[in-house]
Amino acid sequence: MLEATLPRTPCGVFQAWLRRSGWVRRFTEDGRTGVYLRVLSEGTVAAGDAIIVEYRPDHGITVMSAFRAGYDRDLALLRRVLEIPGRADKWRDTAARVERQLRRG
Repeated sequence: MLEATLPRTPCGVFQAWLRRSGWVRRFTEDGRTGVYLRVLSEGTVAAGDAIIVEYRPDHGITVMSAFRAGYDRDLALLRRVLEIPGRADKWRDTAARVERQLRRG
């Protein structure tokens, strides 16, 4: 059983491998992110296996909307992310960074 925890943000290493200048920016602006998953219970999974959603929280925040909140400096949404039980600690850092950026203007 897996749980979505963080968006997989684009990185410069992959951009260098692709040899495409500006790729990270385009990828980010298009919101084309993946997802890091937390293992809740171990098992075996293979390509082509069915995915069954066992639980979907009722807070209405998707990994994509949380990703966009950091990029778009949506501090109100980031504060909602911080209220999610079991959320990754990285969200606290993201919210603090956005708050500093907003204070500076």
